[in-house]
Amino acid sequence: MKLRLFSFIVALLLVAISIIFFLMSHSYQLSLEAKVHYYLGDYARAKKIAKKAHKEDSYNRMAATVMTQSELALEYVDYNKQAQEYLSQIEIISHKKYIEKADKIRIKFMADIMIESFPKLTPTVLIDSDLKNQSKAYAVEFEKIREKVIQSL
Repeated sequence: MKLRLFSFIVALLLVAISIIFFLMSHSYQLSLEAKVHYYLGDYARAKKIAKKAHKEDSYNRMAATVMTQSELALEYVDYNKQAQEYLSQIEIISHKKYIEKADKIRIKFMADIMIESFPKLTPTVLIDSDLKNQSKAYAVEFEKIREKVIQSL
């Protein structure tokens, strides 16, 4: 009975010390702030804050994880932005009465770039599934565009 009580008190004391350390450590406060920005979708700010926290304490694993995940999420964001830009260019070209062969080749190159870039994205469990699904949808759309352009060449 005394051993159980002693074990419980030691465990409670360790938890209390961990919480106090977490609250007192500026690095961990920053990494917690970075994690909040990450979950809100502000990946650039999360990366910046996590990098600062990791610089203060290189053993801060939370900061390292948030920094890495933010970098990976930013790759998805960049891919989606590039896809939107290419789709708007393709839409402008497709509204012409006559699409020249050079324009078709340009569209094919844009589609090839997006199709080849998609597998290079690193999927992890922590990246927002909507972000990953949007990237996948763009890759599928560019595959369809490429097929249509190849058929028309």
